[in-house]
Amino acid sequence: MQEVSVIMLTKNSERGCKVSGIDLSEDRIEMAESLGRPYDCQFQIGNAEKLPFEAGIFDKMVSVCSLEHFDNDDRALAEMNRVLKNDGTLVLSVDSFTYASIKKEIQDKALFTNS
Repeated sequence: MQEVSVIMLTKNSERGCKVSGIDLSEDRIEMAESLGRPYDCQFQIGNAEKLPFEAGIFDKMVSVCSLEHFDNDDRALAEMNRVLKNDGTLVLSVDSFTYASIKKEIQDKALFTNS
């Protein structure tokens, strides 16, 4: 979980939103908890490919620069869809698909090609 993501989440908490966040890294969760301490935010270790939430509970979801790093991006998207309410909104951003660490299969799914 990036610091900018946590700051964005805490700002939404100030507006009365109930905020939840997950990350695979215990260190990232600890960082998020320290930044989110004054706010009503819940952070836990979790995998986007098997979200630890009930179906249809979120009005909005934000995924920042993570989709291209998942082992199974289709599964992660299906999970995001599962936990969103029927009229929910997903805000999704991705890093550059040209990073050397991004798997070739995921690069091939991108809507552009490298020149």
